Amino acid sequence: MCDRLLVTRTATDTLRWTGEKGLVSASVYEELSRKYDSVGENLTNEIATLHAEAGFLAREELAITDRKCLLVAKSTLQDLLRQGAISADVFRRLVSDIDTELQEVG
Repeated sequence: MCDRLLVTRTATDTLRWTGEKGLVSASVYEELSRKYDSVGENLTNEIATLHAEAGFLAREELAITDRKCLLVAKSTLQDLLRQGAISADVFRRLVSDIDTELQEVG
């Protein structure tokens, strides 16, 4: 369902771009805008309903996203250390904080 929402948003962005460039008539732009907005709103509502009905999915998505972000932060710190932008002490302290958060996330 999230992939359908992404496709709809991509279509909306493409329509917006073609409309701004004058590549489609105003009536076609308006009709498709209403269609894509409606589909996007329906999908967003369906996703919200699924998350509400299955709270564990929302919590799992949150944990997965949190873990990914923490791993990116850790990787960024490693890059900064290699580049000499931060000291080894700063790196160790910040990575320790991230590792603690990663353990909490699971």
